[in-house]
Amino acid sequence: MLEREIALEALGFLCNATVTSVQQQNLTGQLNPDDVGGAQLLTIVDEKRVHVSLENLSEDEKTGKLRIHLTVDEEKLFEPRFDYDFSHLKDTETPYMRGGEEYKRPCGWYRFGLKVEGKYGDDTWLGTGNSRTGSCPGEWPVSYHGTSAAGADGIIKEYYKAGDQQVYGRGVYSTPDVSVAEGFLKTFTSKNGKTYKVILQNRINPQYRKKHCNDLFWLIPIPKGTPEAEEKMMVERAVRPYGLLLQERQASQPVPRAAGFKAASPEQLLIKQLICTVLDADETSQVSRSNFHCIKQALQSDDLVGGFHRQDVVDTPNGRNHIIDESEFFAPEYDYDFSRLRDTETYWRGGEKYERPSGWYRFGLKVLNKYDGNDWLGTRYRSTQSCPGEWPVSYHGTSKKGAEGIIEGYYKPGPRELYGRGIYSTPHISEAIPYAKSFISQKDGKRYKVILQNRINPAYRQKYNNDKYWLIPISQGTSAAEEQDIVGKAIRPYGLLLKQI
Repeated sequence: MLEREIALEALGFLCNATVTSVQQQNLTGQLNPDDVGGAQLLTIVDEKRVHVSLENLSEDEKTGKLRIHLTVDEEKLFEPRFDYDFSHLKDTETPYMRGGEEYKRPCGWYRFGLKVEGKYGDDTWLGTGNSRTGSCPGEWPVSYHGTSAAGADGIIKEYYKAGDQQVYGRGVYSTPDVSVAEGFLKTFTSKNGKTYKVILQNRINPQYRKKHCNDLFWLIPIPKGTPEAEEKMMVERAVRPYGLLLQERQASQPVPRAAGFKAASPEQLLIKQLICTVLDADETSQVSRSNFHCIKQALQSDDLVGGFHRQDVVDTPNGRNHIIDESEFFAPEYDYDFSRLRDTETYWRGGEKYERPSGWYRFGLKVLNKYDGNDWLGTRYRSTQSCPGEWPVSYHGTSKKGAEGIIEGYYKPGPRELYGRGIYSTPHISEAIPYAKSFISQKDGKRYKVILQNRINPAYRQKYNNDKYWLIPISQGTSAAEEQDIVGKAIRPYGLLLKQI
């Protein structure tokens, strides 16, 4: 079990502050009336005791930034009854529900309960009891909030502060999936010498929430220009933290951080954002080059898989870097070496001929349970036949000359394609090859081509040129959010193909 002092360190780290416990000061005799309070805490701290003065500020020795000295009353901040050790738990097939929606428990984490009962009027939003799988009437669903400034803005100055430049609009972002929140988290080193990751567990008022990216992100919209006092009131009505999650980071773990909005921010490459982070159609753009290098260098590390390298952290030409959590990105059980295969019979996927990528090596991507069910993938351990509900296979070359590339979370449509605006791919690997990009590995000095293997929803697809090209039409003027929604429903990558040339 983690010690409470580590939770206080985590709070200080989140707020860029030095946090001192009232109880600890009482024990050491260091507390005087002027010290009570501190500054800028979470909403759950008694605001009558919060003040800021010059005495509360100091300069951080490492960063040179001003740090605030905060004094917290542990008895008013923490609720030990709701501490819970999820660190050794694995969720079973029985789903947990909160607020009528699936609750993805923070397995692998330790939760410090926050004292929120009675802080917002009634407690219906919290539900009742801990050990249950069902929802309670009036309960709010659970979300997670990574605390990196590079991602959604953290909890500072008493509330979730809205960000100005978020992808779906200004507001407060969180996610129902703790693994996604890991892409936006911070880490800190405790006095005990160990490094911890920290995430906030919240309840979200569904009346104020908007869902984006196939339910991957939840947004509480806050219009630009909203006064700070009104922002605070809106946030308190809509998002309420009730748990502080900590997890020790092992020395071998990469620090997972996700896409921010500054050029130098590290970005985590996630499966559901893969169609957003490979390439733009314009090869001359910085984004296109950096995203191409992201995929290229993601496979260049000291660990060999199928003759290819993988790497956790990658620097890109424009100064950005990307971080991959391999355990959440790759699915080694679906790796397959097609390099020496030659098809001797006809294979079918989604009721259509499947031209296997003979001559290529496939890295399987972890897509199971990433979308609404897995029927679109079919089932394993079958040879030539299709499965009911399965989608057919297509290939996507990653060059400007071919189908539009992947950027900002989805396949971005091009404005001037031959058969109309939209996303192009092909069921023939031989057709995709001329549009594939190549790169020279920094590890072995060899040159490789790269292609994405996808599944296409036939309900959204149009066929052209004797079935040579498949188009997912996207009309000119479609908003970015609508585009992304269409793409998530229509085209899903499940394999990364490499071939030495």
